[in-house]
Amino acid sequence: MVRKQVSRFASSAEIQAYLKRVAQTFNLDRYIQYNTRVTHASWCEESATWTVELNGQHRVQSEILVNAGGILNDPQIPEIPGLSSFAGPRLHTAAWDPSVDITGRRVAVIGAGASAIQLIPQIQPLASHVDVYIRTPSWITPPIGLEETAPSPNPFYTEQEKYRFKKDASYYLHLRKGLEAQFNGMFRAFMKGTPEQKALRADLEENMKTLIRTPALQEQLIPKFEAGCRRMNPGQPYIHSLQEDNVLPVFGGVDSITSQGVVVDGTERACDILVLATGFNTSFRPRFPIIGRNGVDLQRLWSETPTSYMGTGVAGFPNYLIYLGPNTPISNGSLMGSLEATSDYFIRLLRKVIRQRVKAFDVRPEAQQDFDDHTQSIMRDMVWTGTCRSWFKKGVDGKVTALWPGSSLHYMQTLAENRWEDYNWDHAAERFSYWGNGISWTEDPNADKLGVEERSSMLESTTVPGSSGDISYYLWASDPLNSASVGSISESVTEDAFARKSEEWSKMQKSVAVEITVPV
Repeated sequence: MVRKQVSRFASSAEIQAYLKRVAQTFNLDRYIQYNTRVTHASWCEESATWTVELNGQHRVQSEILVNAGGILNDPQIPEIPGLSSFAGPRLHTAAWDPSVDITGRRVAVIGAGASAIQLIPQIQPLASHVDVYIRTPSWITPPIGLEETAPSPNPFYTEQEKYRFKKDASYYLHLRKGLEAQFNGMFRAFMKGTPEQKALRADLEENMKTLIRTPALQEQLIPKFEAGCRRMNPGQPYIHSLQEDNVLPVFGGVDSITSQGVVVDGTERACDILVLATGFNTSFRPRFPIIGRNGVDLQRLWSETPTSYMGTGVAGFPNYLIYLGPNTPISNGSLMGSLEATSDYFIRLLRKVIRQRVKAFDVRPEAQQDFDDHTQSIMRDMVWTGTCRSWFKKGVDGKVTALWPGSSLHYMQTLAENRWEDYNWDHAAERFSYWGNGISWTEDPNADKLGVEERSSMLESTTVPGSSGDISYYLWASDPLNSASVGSISESVTEDAFARKSEEWSKMQKSVAVEITVPV
């Protein structure tokens, strides 16, 4: 889709506008209840249903519970002595108050990860002074997806480029595939000791030395740990901003906060506005109690080290599916294809549930344990178990729970396989009851007698093409929201998927509750 706003990297406002446009185009609002917070969910063994509590008052029942609450969306407030005593405005980068004017003010920013790297270049020209408190530096990369001759870190597409995107679908597809290749083609560089890892580190170090003017600052800002151990960030403007006259990088952990400023190594530095660029809660613990079999609460189960089955489910929690659970590829490459692969996997699983009259499905504990064992064996050879402090592994030496044991493309290919043997299946009746009375649907008087009726490619699609296939399966060659495309999909689904369903089939359909936490 060619966007109306044409900066190379979309702003938050543009992304929000796109999501609203998608929801409107496909009439998705009818399925969404906004300004609603899920406060509790519990499994009932007798009825094989989930009861979901909304806003602490209303309850809904469903046979399937899908947790699409996401990750990196729950602001992390650090436990710093005296934080609540600060007298001025206190902001978090993930919960920004636009009414606070920083123009001409003294600003203190705590944090030096992705949030701070995006923030500092925006506030540096406005503030009278900025203190940046850096405990751990980050590897800074050149802009990803940009040619070296790009006029800025976030250039605008020209009118000529936009016109060509609109008129030349093959060129547009080729461009998009090239961007995907950059995001998805770095996995070998994250393997310890590989030539690709050594080359990556050398290139990044050389690039950072050209950006940082003094050897003393180079020593402080260039990490000592492996490239990729923590999230790498395209942040050349951040490096430039740190060297401006009104910015002071302060290295080391924050001791405390006073009513007037920040204390590090016994020295207090005054500020008017305090900004927490401290990221998000990355524990994977759900924000509300989820009670599975035998009264087990997932919040407590995942309080220390979360373990899942391929990041999509948890043993002991029947009919429960997760997007972006533990050990999914949230930083292994482009995430969009992985999310689509997860959706395809869920659709295939639920199709089996509906068709075969499954009352409950549950991950086999031994399958979950085998997945975890395999994952950690792979992680030993990855830079993610390196010498850095990272939320990927909950600190310095923790277990890697945030990443998939492979590339994003590997994840897509893995989920293309239906490993139904990794589940326990509880059927509403005997397992072959869905065979019915022995009459095939082709024997219906109104059915295609030869059984060769054209099937919808959408319904028959698999997650990933074969080894000789083309990954462009994931990329739309044309605008996915145009009226022709929407019309053809709707008509195909209606004719092929639903028109022939019998009354009995309708009764078999499962209700699905999708949990999306929306702040009130």
